[in-house]
Amino acid sequence: MTKRSELILVGVASIFGLLLLGVSYLGLPYDQTGLPTALSPIGLVWLSFAAALGGLARLARPWTCCLALAAVVPATVILRIAADVTIDPTRHNLWPFEIGLSLGVGLIDVIPAFWVARALRALWQALRANGR
Repeated sequence: MTKRSELILVGVASIFGLLLLGVSYLGLPYDQTGLPTALSPIGLVWLSFAAALGGLARLARPWTCCLALAAVVPATVILRIAADVTIDPTRHNLWPFEIGLSLGVGLIDVIPAFWVARALRALWQALRANGR
């Protein structure tokens, strides 16, 4: 797979994940935006699924896939911070911690799904090679 098509596939999956996470997270009232519980489970499951698909089908290189999909979560939080700060500049005075926490959530969501899928693919190929 070429680098360009790899970036297109990961980009489309990331944009779809941003929409799934962003629609629910950006619509919450300010007092209900505690991380990580305010993030949409559907969006996080989509990111895990996209990472697992990337691991199974080898659609992208490991770090390209994992980092691009994990970056969707902080991108959603950054959009929320930007929207809230335009309304009231005193909100989100700890925004670097919010971004760091959301990056951790994204990495914890994406990396295990990718590598478990990659291990299952290797196991399946080994069993198929042994004739089972």
